[in-house]
Amino acid sequence: TIQFDGTDSDGVAIDANNETDKELLLVSVDGALALVDGRWENGLRFTFLDTDNDTIGDFPSRYAAEKKGAYFQSSLGLGVGLAPSDHRLTLGIDYEDEDYSQRAGFADQDQSLDNLGVALEYFVKPVAQLSLSASVRHDDNSDFEGITTWRGTGSYRIESSGTRFKATAGSGQKRPGFLERFGFSPDFFVGNPDLKPEKSIGFDIGIEQTLLAGRMLIGATYFNEQLEDEIVLVGFPSTPDNLEEKSKRQGAELELSALLSEALTLGANYTYTSSRQPDGAGGDVREIRRPRHQAAINVNHEFYAGRGNVNLNLSYTGSQTDTVFSFPARTVTLGSYTLANVTGEYAVTPRFTVFARAENLFDEKQEDVAGFQNPGRGFYAGLRFGAGR
Repeated sequence: TIQFDGTDSDGVAIDANNETDKELLLVSVDGALALVDGRWENGLRFTFLDTDNDTIGDFPSRYAAEKKGAYFQSSLGLGVGLAPSDHRLTLGIDYEDEDYSQRAGFADQDQSLDNLGVALEYFVKPVAQLSLSASVRHDDNSDFEGITTWRGTGSYRIESSGTRFKATAGSGQKRPGFLERFGFSPDFFVGNPDLKPEKSIGFDIGIEQTLLAGRMLIGATYFNEQLEDEIVLVGFPSTPDNLEEKSKRQGAELELSALLSEALTLGANYTYTSSRQPDGAGGDVREIRRPRHQAAINVNHEFYAGRGNVNLNLSYTGSQTDTVFSFPARTVTLGSYTLANVTGEYAVTPRFTVFARAENLFDEKQEDVAGFQNPGRGFYAGLRFGAGR
């Protein structure tokens, strides 16, 4: 059960007796078969997902969705003189069928969609230092035109210096969801059945360097992406629409990992992102909900020969903008925040483990969406039984 606020005529959050009851059922069945002395690996998975959201309050409604999926993957080792994992061809086929229904006393509807995807990937590692891959995928969707996407990767390591160069380039697509196309809430949201899928193309290039006899790794990556037909909310009541011009994102990632001792490891990363979208007047504006600065530090300590473990994670999210859908809509700034999470566990026996964690240890106030506070400080503890180590 989730309780949430309402809004006044200016779009400002106010207390309200709104509540949504959520039910979810997920069933998954998997199977695998290896042939030709393990060189030909096959996997098949069937899934069923059923969700039901029942809302009471200012605008009672019921949304339900059902998704059935079948996924097949077959990978054949081709190598002559190479290990199967170093030279392989992989075929993937997936089929998804989705149904959506809305009952709210207004715009009651039933919708359905199915998608067939076929993908082929070729991977080769001709020498220990070099890895290359190329893949292509085609999606045939009942509601949209067929879309073909691709991806290529390369990695080369200089053993004498411990340096690795890496690069990736590719395209992608993301189709709009049922709520974006058909959702409806009076005075707040109107879906757009004419939405087109978002399409992207981009690349990244980076370098990694090992130091101290492999006990430390530092890396840097530059990324650049263009997004076509990006889906954004416009107007009030808000309606999703495709932008006519391309959005652009670029930035850099820095990472560090170090083995400080046999039991103590350190990890750190920082990401800078510049994310801009067209403003409809020939210029561009900063995208909402895209912080420019993000960083994290993770320290992990094992004790009692690995039976115990303590982990500290500090994560920083810089300030970002968001839109309040009032009349007229206005842009607000969401402040930066730092979260501290601590987890620990101890294996009393090979089959019995006790664990505990503290989330948002310093009770930091934070918003990723205007008007919706993220959870405050929380403490959890439990027991876990398993088949043994």
